[in-house]
Amino acid sequence: MNGLEKIVARMEADTRAECDALTASAAENAAAILRDCRAQADAVARDSRQRAEAQAAEHLEHLNGSSQLACRQKVLAAKQQLIDEAFAGAAQRLSSLPQAEYIDLLAALAAENGSGDEELLLSAKDREAVGPAVVKAANARKAGVADCISFRDGDATKMDLPAQSGVAAWS
Repeated sequence: MNGLEKIVARMEADTRAECDALTASAAENAAAILRDCRAQADAVARDSRQRAEAQAAEHLEHLNGSSQLACRQKVLAAKQQLIDEAFAGAAQRLSSLPQAEYIDLLAALAAENGSGDEELLLSAKDREAVGPAVVKAANARKAGVADCISFRDGDATKMDLPAQSGVAAWS
């Protein structure tokens, strides 16, 4: 090997060493960048998972609340139906009572709930059919007080009660 070959070999060795150093440095930088990217990706994934879990919990809470509301509405509807059926049944039983029993019932209610000097207000149908008899029977039940319940024969206005009952409150 002569002098020129030694110089070229030395330059090649130096260049290879520089290339190896640059490659090693680039590999370290790439590894550091890769670690940073993986750490960032892990952090983003963790954040996304936490947000997703929070949204899922919130959605579940909303669905639970909606479900409870729907259940309460169904229970309320069932209760309302039972109440409507009870009132319809009571109205049917009242309207099917024989007139004497109906008069006795209205008189008993008026006498028990009246304290004296009341007016008995009946529907037009009841006023015509049983009004005077109910007043007479109610007054007879009030011991020691003569004619404390009176019958008003004037105009009356209907309150909002079930029409099928045949019995309505008037004022």
